[in-house]
Amino acid sequence: MDESINLYSVLLKNIEEIQAKGILKINDTYLKFILKYHNISLLMHDFF
Repeated sequence: MDESINLYSVLLKNIEEIQAKGILKINDTYLKFILKYHNISLLMHDFF
């Protein structure tokens, strides 16, 4: 498996914690959509 998809997966799975700790500032609306569509993002990652 491509290393970038692994890193992307880790980022998406931990995005709430990353934002809560202030490591990455994310707009609340954008965060809501990331959480809602993270499975689709992972699936589509290979196509881009």
